[in-house]
Amino acid sequence: MNYKSKNVLVHTIVAAAAVFAAAGVAGAQVIYNNGGAGTTPGIVTGLGVGPLLANNVSQATTAVNNGGLTVTGNFRVADDFTITAGTNVTSVGVFAYMTGTYANASVSPFTGISVNIWNAAPGSMGALIVASSSVLTSTSWTGITRHFDGAAALSDARRPVMEIVAQFGGEELAAGTYWIDYGLTGQLGASTSAFTPFVMEGIDGNRQTVLGNAMQLNAGVWATTSVGSALQPVDVPFYVVPTPSAAAILGIGGLVAMRRRRA
Repeated sequence: MNYKSKNVLVHTIVAAAAVFAAAGVAGAQVIYNNGGAGTTPGIVTGLGVGPLLANNVSQATTAVNNGGLTVTGNFRVADDFTITAGTNVTSVGVFAYMTGTYANASVSPFTGISVNIWNAAPGSMGALIVASSSVLTSTSWTGITRHFDGAAALSDARRPVMEIVAQFGGEELAAGTYWIDYGLTGQLGASTSAFTPFVMEGIDGNRQTVLGNAMQLNAGVWATTSVGSALQPVDVPFYVVPTPSAAAILGIGGLVAMRRRRA
């Protein structure tokens, strides 16, 4: 299928806030950024706390009017990334929300994360885990809220998107293509279900759900996700942070992130 063809866009990023416009990882050096979920900046949703009143919005499209993929319990989500030079991994950041009423959106409901890095797609022949972490470094609100399609949905502020970061031990990865898979734990009231949004674009007011090849583990089986009225494959937002020495090895005087687009 043509959504698997990759046109890699290489660009310089000075903060992982490029993943989400208001993410709490500003200043972090990222070796890979899989894209963000924001579609419309500066819309007041009624959730904001103090200076975060004018939130960035992640709004679903008519064709893919889904909030996200379940990433708690027996469900896990996976997506791939490519690095062009060897690096050591310090952390991986992912994004998710739990639906409910928040007294203070800056207080994240997430309490745990589990991340694996694979040498191939999970569930494929020969796929092996090359690094793992269940160390939760930090979690906080990105300043973004997730909404369904339609103007009325923008008043529903029950889905603040959180950043959840897992710490790694500097495991070395050679140049190549890898996959991450992750699962989360948390609780908001009686709910323990969480969802990761899709990679989105908002260009000149036109919202788009980016085509991708993210996978989900359901009932012990990995399968490429297909969502929406036309069963579109999607990507999920995440980023990978190298150790400072790994950034120096790249020899680019800064940090380079690769974000792939699929035709």
